[in-house]
Amino acid sequence: MSEKCGKCGKTAYPTEKVNSIGKAWHKACFKCTQCNSSLQLGSEAAHEGKPYCKRCHQSAFGPGGYGFGQGGTLSSHSWNTTVHGGTPIAEPPKVENKASEATNFCGECGFRNAGAGFCSNCGSKLE
Repeated sequence: MSEKCGKCGKTAYPTEKVNSIGKAWHKACFKCTQCNSSLQLGSEAAHEGKPYCKRCHQSAFGPGGYGFGQGGTLSSHSWNTTVHGGTPIAEPPKVENKASEATNFCGECGFRNAGAGFCSNCGSKLE
């Protein structure tokens, strides 16, 4: 007996089907749930039994923030307002960025210098 297509529910005969995500699909029905682009076996990602192209799956269900196509700032985080034991805290901890204080960029050539008085690339005095 032939299986039913995971998208349209019609019979998917062996010559016109692909098997993925534990279901049979017509080749024409095997498309990304979000952008509707055609998928090839091995190029799909699944979420809750639905096929997605890897790009749509990553943007919808993958991690976010800096390094994942989204900007990441401390202001984008929600803070835990209690410490261990349930004691409430008034505000998130202060974070100091000492790395940016020790880094100077040359006004002449734009070279990044770490705490030196003169640019190690062009020799200009750093301000």
